Amino acid sequence: MWGTENQKICDVGLLRDRSDVGDEEIDGRYRFSVCICTRNRPDDLTVALSSIAHSRYPVWQTVVSDDSTDDHTATLVTRNYPGVTFIEGPRRGLSANRNAAAAAATGTHVVFIDDDAALGQTYLEEIAKRFDTTPSARREKTIVSGIERLRGNLVYPNDISFVGFQSKRYEPGHPLRTFIINATAFPIGLLRLQGFDENLVYGSDEVDFAVRSVACGFEIVLAPAAVNDHYSSAIHREEYESFCAASRMYTTFKRYWYIERKPLHAILYAFVGPIHFIASAMRAGNPAALKGLVPSMRVALGYLKRYRSAKTDMPVLNTRPGEPSRSR
Repeated sequence: MWGTENQKICDVGLLRDRSDVGDEEIDGRYRFSVCICTRNRPDDLTVALSSIAHSRYPVWQTVVSDDSTDDHTATLVTRNYPGVTFIEGPRRGLSANRNAAAAAATGTHVVFIDDDAALGQTYLEEIAKRFDTTPSARREKTIVSGIERLRGNLVYPNDISFVGFQSKRYEPGHPLRTFIINATAFPIGLLRLQGFDENLVYGSDEVDFAVRSVACGFEIVLAPAAVNDHYSSAIHREEYESFCAASRMYTTFKRYWYIERKPLHAILYAFVGPIHFIASAMRAGNPAALKGLVPSMRVALGYLKRYRSAKTDMPVLNTRPGEPSRSR
């Protein structure tokens, strides 16, 4: 499964070396590093990389962090895309891979797209417009989420339900606390301040990162005209799905107990979460899924144990908008 290897970085850059790009060609305000985390999907990755070349707004840097179990992806990128910053990923899951990619970013902002996604031709253009409408004093603390087109359907950010699903529509004017990971631009300062939780192999990483970002005083705003495509490859999908329940249990309890400082919510969720898991399996007519409850709970508890042993001071959500974040 996920192994470990020393990280190797070879600087190479999608269309040409960045030193050849004049200031008149790259907007000095927003230099977007597009980061793609990949694993054994060279054909899908080709589509993602090709889409970047068609962006109307120039891409400052493209980073590929590769968790593959063979050298097909490395060969593809280094031979056919000699301008990409290529990294051998840590092979410890998607969150660790995202952190590796972000560490190699040199732009003012980072955009993550999956290897089975494509950058929209006008996506960065619309993101830049949304940053332009943000007061300059707030831009460094602003995250701009676009939307994704998944199999022809537009997917917008949804709020988090009590049991950790992004299933609640936001009321008009309600502040966002989630984003679409395949269509979001992050200021580089945020990714230097905090990373994705590397306990998470797959699932709920974006919810956890979003909640912690808001706790650090960042604001999430929407750019509905900024659209990326997501094709949702079947490769590794079944393997990834096996982590989703554990990731949701862990991040939901962690949010209530450590970030929002709502211990009663955390304790209630510890009882309600497993019940919801059982009820969902029965409603779906899939009682065989119940076999996954105990293993998922064990994995979630393992994540929580590692988190508790490694955590430092955590930001706590503000009680009122505009207040500085507090630490525990």
